[in-house]
Amino acid sequence: ALGSRQLPHLYALTRRGIHARLQSLRPPATLPNWLTFLTGADPAVHGVFDFTVREGYRVRFTGGSARAIPTVAARLDRLGMACACLFFPGTWPPERLDKGIFISGWDSPVAFEADGSFVWPPELHREIVSRFGPLRFDEMDELNAQRPGWHQRLPVALVERIQQRTRLAEWLLGCRAWDLFAIYFGESDTAAHHLWAFHDPGSPRRPARVTPRQAAGLGDVYRALDRALGRLLHA
Repeated sequence: ALGSRQLPHLYALTRRGIHARLQSLRPPATLPNWLTFLTGADPAVHGVFDFTVREGYRVRFTGGSARAIPTVAARLDRLGMACACLFFPGTWPPERLDKGIFISGWDSPVAFEADGSFVWPPELHREIVSRFGPLRFDEMDELNAQRPGWHQRLPVALVERIQQRTRLAEWLLGCRAWDLFAIYFGESDTAAHHLWAFHDPGSPRRPARVTPRQAAGLGDVYRALDRALGRLLHA
């Protein structure tokens, strides 16, 4: 188990803050829940019920482009507040904030070879790439999960991405005083989908043979996220 010694910053937050078990919205899907988090409205208001919409007998991927209302960040921006909203799902195309920045998440149509269309303002993309390298959402293509060695490489790639985004967030936090600064780390989600079976001896999906390196992968990702949390709290 990953306890307070391995995740000290997360546990420190739980001790001095408030936490509770939450019930999912209906439908219990990724985008409706994240869009409710970002807008403060339920799916009947923000309009996102799934990754797709039905058009007659066809199904079309929409992601967050079906969102019918602005995010909380955009509303605060209209009130003159400086906001940064980074990498959340369901946020493409990025909202054009007057006083802040907005970087869309992994449902952007540029997930593999990202260009500047998922960043606002556009010129920020060039500076990010020059300082931190290209931003990618799926350098470990999950369609290749059955290929030999994929699960061993996954935690390494996720930790590297966590580190890159933490450096980016630290830089942005140092650029100005923000009224709202929100960043999404989706690496725990990807790790749980693909690495939990190697971590948990009781998992019904656990392979017959698990190497120590495979068993450690999930913990490596969680520990990297905890270190990121500590650095961002310090910043």
